[in-house]
Amino acid sequence: MSDVEGAAPYDDGEDRREKKKKKSKDKDKDKKKHRTPEEKEARRARKAAKAAASADLDGIISDANLDDDANEAGTPGRVTESTNSPAAGVKSPAAKPKAAWGDVEKGSGSLRGASKSKTTDGGYVKPGRTEAAAHARTVNVFRQKMGVDVHIKSDVLEPYDEDDILSQIYNECERRGIIVTRVTKRSKHHAVIEDVAFSMADDLEAMGVHVNKVRIDCVPDYGEFDKSQRDAAGPNYEPFPYWATGPKELGELSVGIGLYFQSLLWGQRVMLGMFLLGFFTVMTYVKSGMLDEQVKGGELTGLAIPTLGSVAWAHENEFRLLWFVTNSTWDGDDRSVMMGISFLECLLAVIFIVLVGWLSTEQKQTIENIDVSNISLQDYAVKVDYIPRDADPKEIGTHFARFGKVNQVVIGTDIDGVLGLHRKRAAAERAAETAEVRLAKAEYYAQKKENPSEAVQKGLAKLRERVVKLDDKVSKIMATIDQEMSSGSHGRSTSAFVTYETETAKAKCVGLYKPGNLYAWFFRPKKLRFKGHRMWVHVAPEGSDVIWENLDVIGLNALVRRAFAWLAMIIVLCVTAAAVVYTKSLQNSLPPSISCETPKLDGSLVCDKIWTTTGVTGQASKDVLANLLQFSEQVDATVCLREEYVVRGQWKGNATAYQGAASPAALYDANGAWTGGFDASTLQDECAAMACFDCVCKDKVMDVAMMYVGLASDVDGYKALCGDYVEGKMIEAGGSPVPP
Repeated sequence: MSDVEGAAPYDDGEDRREKKKKKSKDKDKDKKKHRTPEEKEARRARKAAKAAASADLDGIISDANLDDDANEAGTPGRVTESTNSPAAGVKSPAAKPKAAWGDVEKGSGSLRGASKSKTTDGGYVKPGRTEAAAHARTVNVFRQKMGVDVHIKSDVLEPYDEDDILSQIYNECERRGIIVTRVTKRSKHHAVIEDVAFSMADDLEAMGVHVNKVRIDCVPDYGEFDKSQRDAAGPNYEPFPYWATGPKELGELSVGIGLYFQSLLWGQRVMLGMFLLGFFTVMTYVKSGMLDEQVKGGELTGLAIPTLGSVAWAHENEFRLLWFVTNSTWDGDDRSVMMGISFLECLLAVIFIVLVGWLSTEQKQTIENIDVSNISLQDYAVKVDYIPRDADPKEIGTHFARFGKVNQVVIGTDIDGVLGLHRKRAAAERAAETAEVRLAKAEYYAQKKENPSEAVQKGLAKLRERVVKLDDKVSKIMATIDQEMSSGSHGRSTSAFVTYETETAKAKCVGLYKPGNLYAWFFRPKKLRFKGHRMWVHVAPEGSDVIWENLDVIGLNALVRRAFAWLAMIIVLCVTAAAVVYTKSLQNSLPPSISCETPKLDGSLVCDKIWTTTGVTGQASKDVLANLLQFSEQVDATVCLREEYVVRGQWKGNATAYQGAASPAALYDANGAWTGGFDASTLQDECAAMACFDCVCKDKVMDVAMMYVGLASDVDGYKALCGDYVEGKMIEAGGSPVPP
């Protein structure tokens, strides 16, 4: 096997290459022995020239990277300490002037001319498990422990929770100089003192701890390392266990992340339980919805198939629901199914509503638990709005020091407009750095050529021009920033974050200023005002939740923005509702989907013999289709169902009397009233026209769609007949996709 992990096994081809390489080395040795003094002198001169070019390159790259702190992670194409320079190490086979200049011309940021390690020989080396694990720790969320966990087991622990155990052992450990911050209870008789400093674990093991005046032995857990190696191994990284991780542990990351993962865990468990409870109903829905008779009839389509409506249809038409019932139709074994399914659906709905209400209450308790178990700056800070525009941090700190000792005051300023300019400046500076490095790289390889080609010189000129343009762009943005800041419209004080040293002081401040109380704000006592300003004081949000660009959006400004947001939301809801109403009305105006093959085969409705469209084109086709449309417009699905001509997507009438019959000379009288069609005493001919309208348009859906996109013309009048039909079916298909 190869020494390089992931390399291919040794083969005969590799053996031949080794022999060839050895033979080439032997030839080089022979040449070296027979070199003339002139050849040796020329070789020394070439080496000296190469060393001088390397020194010049170092100066170019140093000038191109005067500000490495601007992007510590490195910019594509930028040479940093972690990037091998073209002058360092052994040159790889890829470091040819032509290939490198091709990179510059393409705008590639990678240093293909950079040297490679001798061991890799320019190839890919698969990272080892250690390197992969280290990378995973930097890009994923792991629980990091600097110390070790200490286990305690005793029957005495059973009546106590984690906080009780911590309160009993805290003072004892503090007297011995041992810092204990968290205790986790694994079972009734087992608890873990987490993340104890390595230097303190031995002392804790030697002294033990006392709970309810009973000594309990402490057993440190050094993990996969032994006691002598654990301290040198550094921090211990471990993923959060799925089933044993609660909101308190996730709350270390932040309140929002803790609640988010709690909701995910809750949703997964609840949905899994409800799926198991409702599995019987789901299978019954799917089976009844996929009955051939129902699908052909087109009673239900799309997502309406696996619903209670499909079960009701099967029940009404006496089709079997349960697959283990032997009879083909509804019998005594199935009669309780509808009641059972309805009861189970209602039970699941009630359970879900109760669980959602429980989740809301549980989340409030979770927030409180996270806040208690995880100390953050929010526990000690308040946010102060409506401060003077020229407020001084020392003056604000002095004013709020009456409630307790103030640790820090941070002034928030109006930086909305300037912040965007700073982002543009940072992007322009990164682009300028990248261009300078590319230019340095190109000049390095150009110097190695005695007579650079015209293409190379043009490329260098373009790179120099680009560097100048980017530098000018950065200068212009900086000038704009200075102008904005000096204009006085930015950088004004908008709010202050006051951090106390104790939670008691913060609670006292919040209690006196009464956040959210307009009465207290209007009648603020003078001693609580700052330079005549009433100020609005409330608990500071988490630092990650602060939108620094919006610090000046407070009071009336915030109300106006909220009003516009609500207005926009209401407009969206109204437009959506109007679209739903329009879509529903369009669908209701369409004829029901009808099974066309069955009446055609039994002869009860052969549309082409009443309204002949086969072989008819041009104006004649338009006249026939217009006549069909006029007939179909006289009735709808409700009328034909009442007359029992179309029942559940099936044609139940007999239109043989209209086959070959001539259309009346006038379909409407002088007053515009319908004359009755083929037979004024019945609506069967009109319902037949409605059924034929559906059958004709079904066959012409793709043709009409092509007409809509302009790929075909409406020569025969099908777009005029089926335009609304196709639109309705497209909307229906878009709103209710048929499950695979």
